[in-house]
Amino acid sequence: MNLAILRQPPTQREIYTIIYDISCPHIPGTANPKKYSPAVLLPDGHPQKNWTRSQFYSALTNHLTILGYRKLQKSNYQKECTLLVVTDEAYSLHLEENLSWLPICVQRMHIHRVITEI
Repeated sequence: MNLAILRQPPTQREIYTIIYDISCPHIPGTANPKKYSPAVLLPDGHPQKNWTRSQFYSALTNHLTILGYRKLQKSNYQKECTLLVVTDEAYSLHLEENLSWLPICVQRMHIHRVITEI
């Protein structure tokens, strides 16, 4: 019985992920240490200043889904596309009306190429 594992060459598909980290500092004046929100970072008068933490995540994840990304893990979305497309979409996310908070509240956003062996 041959127990060798057959290795196939990596796929030629271009699959990229956008991985992000939204900063959620503690809300001042609250007794609950689990009360965190990116809204703390926004200036007064910003349209999303009164949003909850879940509204920030929902706005971003909903838009990534509309763009054709699918969730791999929390804060990690993947799409089969070219590097040019994923880079353009990542850099232009903040231009959406409900995502104008991104440059202020996102600590990091990474683009990774996924190499799979099928």
